[in-house]
Amino acid sequence: MSQPSCIHIWSPRFPVLPEEEKEDALVKDGKYGKALAEHLSTELRSRGYEIPEVSCENGSWWIEIDGAPFPLGLTVSSSPDFPPVHQFLIEVSQKPGLTWSWSELQFIDTRDHVTDLLACIRDILSSDPEVEILGYPDHNPF
Repeated sequence: MSQPSCIHIWSPRFPVLPEEEKEDALVKDGKYGKALAEHLSTELRSRGYEIPEVSCENGSWWIEIDGAPFPLGLTVSSSPDFPPVHQFLIEVSQKPGLTWSWSELQFIDTRDHVTDLLACIRDILSSDPEVEILGYPDHNPF
């Protein structure tokens, strides 16, 4: 059984931002999350992660993470009924395990990077009294 690479949370702390409303053409099906993505990117940077950008991509907010020997990032999106339901999903782009690298022509073990990143995100979220971690699904519950 593979380890989950998602964190499902509830929090009223991360509203739809005014500029996010204007980007409605980019945000698919009302799935917001820019405030949470910006918060996570700030916190991850303070913990030594290289975050070159946060952008809207494929209906979610994408946090690019540099420094791993494979492409790595996070997607952040809200439940389709946001608000009034303040649920979000944070998903790591790689699952912990082996992934093929075309540039290296070999398998690369992602476990340490992904596990450390998930632990860091859990620490960020669990230290915030306005955030409740609902679970760690192995797929997108929305």
